[in-house]
Amino acid sequence: FSNLNNELYNSIEHQLSVPKGILIQPSVEVFNNSYLTRTVLNPNDDDDSIATINKLVNRVEEINSSTFEKAIVSLNPSFANVWYGALQSIETENPEKARHFLVSLRELFTRILKALAPDEKIRKWSNDASLYQNDKPTRKARILYLNREINSTELSSFIEKDIDSILEFWTILQKGTHSIDFKLTDRQLNGIKLRFESTVKFLIDIERQS
Repeated sequence: FSNLNNELYNSIEHQLSVPKGILIQPSVEVFNNSYLTRTVLNPNDDDDSIATINKLVNRVEEINSSTFEKAIVSLNPSFANVWYGALQSIETENPEKARHFLVSLRELFTRILKALAPDEKIRKWSNDASLYQNDKPTRKARILYLNREINSTELSSFIEKDIDSILEFWTILQKGTHSIDFKLTDRQLNGIKLRFESTVKFLIDIERQS
């Protein structure tokens, strides 16, 4: 199965001129997004379902743990401290831990986006007025810029949906930091953590390949 999977990715890679690493990451993105959605819609899954899902979650966590920290540190070593602070906040029994966690993720996501897609590069790439607010590039502009090299005809539909998904994820981070009564279970927080890691890793990967 592994050999067939590699052959498939190699074939697609050749036809679309997109690196295999970029093609594999979206499958992780889809799983993490689905997992996060499930934790919200089905917070009390039965034991058999949870056991099966946890096996996949553990595998994704192994993949992320080996690459995520190195990826963000390569952008800026100070990003690691923000990440550690976020992780420490969800290991406590503090009733405000969800808010603290989401505040840290929002801040880190903002810094990472600006590091990967700084204002000056956005301005050189596009002067589309819809991509600017108060003369500053929007989050969508930065994400579109990062996807510029792989936003081919064949992948445009996926890219469009993925960008929408990332922006929806940002909405979750915003809501968690501004809402007074915003509660999440530990499982939901872990789902957000996995989604965050895969999203950031994907954006870093595609920028490195451009």
